[in-house]
Order: sequence, then C-alpha cells, then structure tokens
Amino acid sequence: MSKIVTVDGLSATGKSTLVKSLAKELGFTGFSSGTLFRIFALLALQQGLEPDNVKALVPIFENLDFKQQTINGEDRIFVAGQDVTRAIQSNEIALYASRTHGYTEIRNIFFDKLTEFTQNRNLVLDGRSLGARYFHDADRKIVLESNLEQRAKRRSLQLGKPIGETYKYLKEIDKELLNSNWHAGLPLGALIIDTTNRTAEQVLETSLQFCSHIIEK
Repeated sequence: MSKIVTVDGLSATGKSTLVKSLAKELGFTGFSSGTLFRIFALLALQQGLEPDNVKALVPIFENLDFKQQTINGEDRIFVAGQDVTRAIQSNEIALYASRTHGYTEIRNIFFDKLTEFTQNRNLVLDGRSLGARYFHDADRKIVLESNLEQRAKRRSLQLGKPIGETYKYLKEIDKELLNSNWHAGLPLGALIIDTTNRTAEQVLETSLQFCSHIIEK
C-alpha cells in the first residue's frame, strides 16, 4: 500500500527543499503537485489562452502528459520529450497557474491527475492544501510557514531576481490564492513548522522525527 507525506505551505516557505531531502531520507519519491499546474500553464500560454477561458483550458489539462526523471541527482520534468524543468519555474508561469485555481473544473482535473500519479508510489508531496483538501488520510501531514520577507529572499536567490520584484510577485500570488479559495485551512493532525529562522537541516530533522513511524512500519 502506498504511503504519502504531504508538505503544504505558500510559495518559498522551503517546501521543495524539504520534500527533496525528506524523500531521500525516507526512500520515497518527492513530487511537487504544483508541477501539474505549471505544465498546464506553460501549454496554455503557448497557445495564447487567457486564464479565465475555462472551456479552452479544460482539454489542455485533461490531455496533459509528462514524465519525471532523476538525472545526475536532479529531478527533471519532460513534456513531449522536451525538458521543461527550467521553463515552468518562471514567475509568469506561476502567476498564470494561480489564476486558474479558482475554477472547479480545473481543480477536479488536477486532483484526478495527481491521484493517478500517486498510484503504487511512496511519495512526499509538495502543495498548498493537499493535506486539508485532498489527502485526509495521508500518513503524515506537514505545514511550513514563513514571513513574506524571508520568503522573498529565498525566491530571489532561487531565481536570481531582485528582492523587491520577488516580494511584489509573492504578494500577488498570495492574493490570487486567497481569492480562489484554494487554501482549505490547516489539515487535522499536521506538524506546523515556522521556517523563518530555521535552517533547512533543522526543518528536516524535525520532520524526520515526526515521520519516524513510517520508516518503522
């Protein structure tokens, strides 16, 4: 039976770093659920579609197909044989994706695709509200929090963008998520970690202690 650990939180709270290291320690596969939305956004933008054109967007998401491969220790995302890992990390892609979250049709397809991906896999999943909205029976649920200033610093270093630009972008993303009603509150039984003043190693250690029973089973 598959085992699932969800790691939820806003952008740049340290989710991807934790998912990668925690998955390695547990012997699981790490996956960012936002990858599905980002690939979808990339394909939609390539076709020049507006994020509110739900009728045209639905078939794009329904037909979405991708592969995740680990190459030289790094997870890479391929669509139609093309490596889109870098392309889907842009602020433009993330903002477009966030503007589609509020549509029920899009959310339903997202969950169907994610459920399909989780079959017969032990996973550490990165998302926004996975533990509260979708995976109520996950083996462990973790929520990462951090103040906006620290999040902007992290994302600025990641993308090589000015902090001011990143700060503005994150505020816009947070606003879009709030308007879309995507956030479903804190999942029951979750471990909440404020990463503002903690190192990645400290966050991992706390998370491993919380997940120890999964390894012992």
